[in-house]
Amino acid sequence: MTKVLVSDFKMVSHPVEQRISHIKNAEFGERWEVVFRLTVLVLASVMLSIFADQRVVLIWLGAVLACYGALVFCLTRSAPWNRRVGHFRLCLALYALLQLVFIFAPLYLIQSGEPALVFSGSLALVTVLLCKLQHAQDDPAIAGANALQFGVSVLAMLGVVLPAEDDPFLIALCLGAAVTVVAYYGMTIRGQLSQQSALNQSRLRYAQSQKARALTQFVGGVAHDFNNILTAIMGNLEFARVLPDKADRDQALVDAGLAAERAAMTVRQLLASSGRARLRPETIAAADLHSQIEPVLQDLLEPGITLKSAARDPEFTAFADRDMLETSLIQLYLNAQDALKGGGNIWLVSRTSFDVPEIDPQPDIPPPYLAVTLSDDGPGADADSLDMLAEPFFTTKAVGQGPGLGLSAVQGFARQSGGCLILENRPGGGFSATILLPRA
Repeated sequence: MTKVLVSDFKMVSHPVEQRISHIKNAEFGERWEVVFRLTVLVLASVMLSIFADQRVVLIWLGAVLACYGALVFCLTRSAPWNRRVGHFRLCLALYALLQLVFIFAPLYLIQSGEPALVFSGSLALVTVLLCKLQHAQDDPAIAGANALQFGVSVLAMLGVVLPAEDDPFLIALCLGAAVTVVAYYGMTIRGQLSQQSALNQSRLRYAQSQKARALTQFVGGVAHDFNNILTAIMGNLEFARVLPDKADRDQALVDAGLAAERAAMTVRQLLASSGRARLRPETIAAADLHSQIEPVLQDLLEPGITLKSAARDPEFTAFADRDMLETSLIQLYLNAQDALKGGGNIWLVSRTSFDVPEIDPQPDIPPPYLAVTLSDDGPGADADSLDMLAEPFFTTKAVGQGPGLGLSAVQGFARQSGGCLILENRPGGGFSATILLPRA
């Protein structure tokens, strides 16, 4: 299971990206459902073409598959930041077109007049409309497209029935039934939208409470860490004042200086965690990065651990602070080495990535990215801690082995550089940390 970690203080993604994901969920929610739907479509179309001599259904099947392909292509492509609204409108238009094309075959069978085909078409139409109702209505625009499909279906049914009726009473009965069904459908959609709105409000309140919890943890962690450091500084300065032996006084001053350096390091990590570190970005080639960081990591190797490195796109360049990037990779490497507990493999791989990660919020700069991944074949992270690994002062290590600012600082650096940090458990075991950095 893959999970992407983001700062608790940035919980909301761009609304257009959210709406595009709603379209994706509305049409391709469950994989098994999509496979079942397409299998039934193909089998039914072939059977109708062979046994009922309904060749037009094959043309309809081609149109449906073409609409599916166009929608998938649109949903899986990223648009520049200044064209995202137009991208969403195109996806929505393709989604609405697919809904209208989808109901053509059932309506065509209904108007054929043959009892078996009328029954099959009616059953298919009811199934399509019920399928839309059972999906959550996350977006008013998607609900509108579904309502358009329903309305066209009702009008088409009236177009089949009314020309064959001469009795004004029966015509009025059909019209009344159509109005009633449309009104009930509209109330159902409205109720679902209201429920979804209430759910979104609950999620927002929960996010606000999580922010407050994170802030409390952050402030408590800062206070606790600095209290320990100040205690060490003040205690050693007091020793330097009262100890009679000069060597002891000098050692106390050295210890006070080391504590002050730990305080300075904590401040730098806090700045990096908040995305406010002083960066000096420059152009970094993937090959140069590997040649410079590999010897450093090799020197840190513990017995029983093997480091393997590969730059798949050696000429690709990123724009980032070299020192902070190397420090971040060292931090990720030390975490991986701790997880292996004396034996295993670590891989450092860089590659070009054109994919926009599905995270909240999106990176500030669109792809392509230089993806630098450091992974191991250790036990991975448990589900409970995976969501919190990059939170400030959260640590899975024993007390005294680290303040819990390492991954938070790496994430802050990646965000400040215009990219992001992705943490995930590897399929088959192990852990992977990927830093995405924008191209120079």
